[in-house]
Amino acid sequence: MKATIELISPSGVPVTLEVTKDDDRETIIATLERADKIGQYFAGKGWAFASAQPLTPSAAELDRGPTFCGYPCSPTVDDRGLPTWIIADGRQASRHEKQGDVWYSVKGADGQYEQVLRIPKGEQPPAVRGL
Repeated sequence: MKATIELISPSGVPVTLEVTKDDDRETIIATLERADKIGQYFAGKGWAFASAQPLTPSAAELDRGPTFCGYPCSPTVDDRGLPTWIIADGRQASRHEKQGDVWYSVKGADGQYEQVLRIPKGEQPPAVRGL
């Protein structure tokens, strides 16, 4: 007997796992953790996941939620106070970083990324409002 499980890790990495009755718990956990680490590595390099469906909040939640640079944003921030994502033109823009620059971009209909907000290296980002 085999079961297929489709998951999205806490860091947003989609994982499809097939398990059988012979798979032990430790092996399953180690496999999921490894898949998440690999996904995080590639996400850090700007890769996107085809099967990942971003979970965007409802309009009511956005109206009540925090904002960053005037954009509705995630309530989750990193150690510098930067939100994980922002909402621009009704689409979720993900945070990216390279050589100290931080930017938020959305994936366009043509598959190309469109930058919606950039914070240059050395510039102090504004605080998230409403946290």
